[in-house]
Amino acid sequence: MLAFLWGVAVALTVWRWCVPVESAQRGGTLGVALAWCLTAAATAGLAAVCFVPRRHRRRRWLCAVRRADVGVAALVVGHVAGALWLVSSGAGDARAAINMAVEWLGIGAAWWTVRRLAVWYGPVVYLLRHAAVLIAVMAVLGIWQHWEWYDRIGGAYAAVRERLDRAIEEYGPSSSAARRLQAQLIEMGVPPEALQGRGRTLFELRIRDSREPLGFFALANTFAGLLVCGAFWCETLRSADGIDRSMGGAAGPG
Repeated sequence: MLAFLWGVAVALTVWRWCVPVESAQRGGTLGVALAWCLTAAATAGLAAVCFVPRRHRRRRWLCAVRRADVGVAALVVGHVAGALWLVSSGAGDARAAINMAVEWLGIGAAWWTVRRLAVWYGPVVYLLRHAAVLIAVMAVLGIWQHWEWYDRIGGAYAAVRERLDRAIEEYGPSSSAARRLQAQLIEMGVPPEALQGRGRTLFELRIRDSREPLGFFALANTFAGLLVCGAFWCETLRSADGIDRSMGGAAGPG
């Protein structure tokens, strides 16, 4: 069962890294955030029935609390408290605040789940291996975005966008012509949240004035940080695999 939860954690990590970051405010990440909360609840349930390795039953709930745990908890509590204050005061977009509060609860649940599974189940290297593979794929995606995607989508987007604006002006946003052109933009790789409003402004600034790769889930600096961490992970895993092979060879016959 613990191995299954590790698999769920890996799947949720892959899912989150493939969701555009701009969609969080509009509720695009509610599914993965709630899934992390359910996974945390399942992990806590296993702890409650002592379905963890015998040597860890005395500390079924608590790992050693580190400063990183306190930092993550402070971030989650601060953002959730701020969202609740905004909703109660009516000072802003309550729906967006609730969406972001759920997103932060999902982050806290993800941290709690992975920390406990790493203590109970053992080698966190399983998660790192899957993360390293995904990071390598996303690095290739970033190279493609930089050298190919921006050039390809810039001119095509401008042409279709002009036709869409004209169709909305003449026939309205709910017309069949407008819906067809919106679907065409989405097929080209334009995120649905970038079809109108602030999302459109940010997207157009990005494809016109920037060539920085984004992956799917992050802004440019965050994406670069992930790739740097991924490089260290890959090197660590490569070194560990080399040590395992050398030890296996030394222990083998002959």
